Amino acid sequence: MKKAFCISVLCLTVCLLCRGNEIPGNWQESGELEYSYAYARTVLGYRMRRDGWVCKLGFTAGKNGEQEHSVWVKGSRKMQLMIWKIDSNRTGYSKGEIRDRKDKRK
Repeated sequence: MKKAFCISVLCLTVCLLCRGNEIPGNWQESGELEYSYAYARTVLGYRMRRDGWVCKLGFTAGKNGEQEHSVWVKGSRKMQLMIWKIDSNRTGYSKGEIRDRKDKRK
């Protein structure tokens, strides 16, 4: 019960941070990696940091903590990244920039 409540609170926190700034359905990239969940998480985190992004918020969920949602910041830009385990050697991911509704970037 406590775990489900904590996950709900974290999901609500992400929604509140993004509220008013998010354009629904705006995943710019998604796919699968032929890596284990742990390795894919490490590789994607390294690539984001290498490109100048800083993780500001992240949480894990799922039965064994094999799903992760994080919000990354680079200057005034925000990016959300989701990673989930498909099976022992495949991991899914989606990422997309969180934009202000007034922002005209595409």
